[in-house]
Amino acid sequence: GDRELIEKFCDAILVIKNYDETVTGTHHIAIQWLQGVHLHLKTLIQTVFDEYDLDGNGTLDLHELRNFINEIRLSMNLYKCDDSIFNRITVILDENEDGVIECEELIERISDI
Repeated sequence: GDRELIEKFCDAILVIKNYDETVTGTHHIAIQWLQGVHLHLKTLIQTVFDEYDLDGNGTLDLHELRNFINEIRLSMNLYKCDDSIFNRITVILDENEDGVIECEELIERISDI
């Protein structure tokens, strides 16, 4: 489904960035590739985000975010995140520190990978 595609995109981004650093010493290939898939990735992230935005208010509150993170982690054969991991993820994702995650914050963080 859409979540699996997002995970594959994230994995591909890391592979390309590692290749760029190792072989070319730059991120030119990764940047070009990211520009080509950014719009598609943004659409996929929005789709998954909307699925977890249970109250439809355009943000993920902490409960919705925990559900989102735990399902992604479980799909990667990782354990559910404890409070320490969840708090670190929340700090990273909640750039404007308003206690909720907007889709654009999530897109920006995933794009930063």
